[in-house]
Amino acid sequence: MLSQLCLLIAQDCNLRCRYCYAGDGCYGAAPSLMTWEVAQAALDLFLREAGDADHLSLLFFGGEPLLNFPLLRQVAESLEERAKQAGKRLDLIVSTNATLLTPEVAAYLLDHHIEVLVSLDGPIEVHDLLRPDASGKGTYERVVGNLRTLLDEHKLELNAVATITHQFPQTEAVITHLLDLGFRRAWARPVASPDPQYALDGQDWDTYFAGYRALAERFYAEAEQGRLFGWATLIHRLQQLEHNEGPHYRCAAGTRQISVAVNGTLYPCHRLVGDERYRWGDVFSGLEPGKREEFLARAQLDQRTICGDCDLATWCGGSCSYLGVTESDDLFAHSASDCRRSRTELELAREVRERLSHLGRHWLPKLLLNEELTRTAYAR
Repeated sequence: MLSQLCLLIAQDCNLRCRYCYAGDGCYGAAPSLMTWEVAQAALDLFLREAGDADHLSLLFFGGEPLLNFPLLRQVAESLEERAKQAGKRLDLIVSTNATLLTPEVAAYLLDHHIEVLVSLDGPIEVHDLLRPDASGKGTYERVVGNLRTLLDEHKLELNAVATITHQFPQTEAVITHLLDLGFRRAWARPVASPDPQYALDGQDWDTYFAGYRALAERFYAEAEQGRLFGWATLIHRLQQLEHNEGPHYRCAAGTRQISVAVNGTLYPCHRLVGDERYRWGDVFSGLEPGKREEFLARAQLDQRTICGDCDLATWCGGSCSYLGVTESDDLFAHSASDCRRSRTELELAREVRERLSHLGRHWLPKLLLNEELTRTAYAR
């Protein structure tokens, strides 16, 4: 059952990130913005396929989705109303480079409880090298200037995601920088690119994981003092352990989530948009029969024989499908780097959980609750 929709409302971008898998945000097509006709059909299909799911999620994506802010508003308000009528919970998220995140836009996002996920790659020298605008000018000062206004004046909650490359594989420095800027949560993910200018090599991976270990120590030290360190990766893994839940699949792509391109074509993952091998139909004619069913059958953990003897397999769910395509031209291929990353995350989560067991069985929910109470009081 689908419960998550990724809507690419803009296959266009005002930045020219060096490592962009989407080809300047256009995914191999001419720059374009989604129309209301396509978006409306996408919402209709989504609600049909969601069936009895009581909790829905929609991610506004691109390119840069704020290039199509009028449509974002139209979609948000339509889905809010339809979810309310159906008695369903709804989460709305926008993934943005934040260069267009004006006070007006921020006020709307705040009023409609839309979560903001900002792409920012770390300190100015790193970010400006990797994420210039179309003229080649760095964007760090513009982004951070927008963020400071939003954090100080609008009290808007912001989460960050950084892409880690060969240029700067220091995950600890990147995560620490993002949290120091005032982000509530920060993720760092390795670049998915075969280009040796950006792809992590063996030494880079060692540095990357050394940063993981340092961040875990920081998390432990903060938790001992009753504070929650906002490294999102570890929090996610700890929540998995807390709820004793491991995935049958690697992620939501193609399983709980479907992605819609600007022209309405459907794909299992936003990173596969434009690759006709993985086209699953369109919003007007619906999902092509058998495509999703075949994917679900092959993507299940018990079909990944290489994971059979791994004690962490049920928590990991196997390798990323997009990395399978990138590294081996096979949606279901095993990625050694992704495997190592998942194992390291889970091992660190287990270790931190054990070291903090003296705080009581539910120390993580208590920290999350304390954070929420503090945030609510601050917002008032």
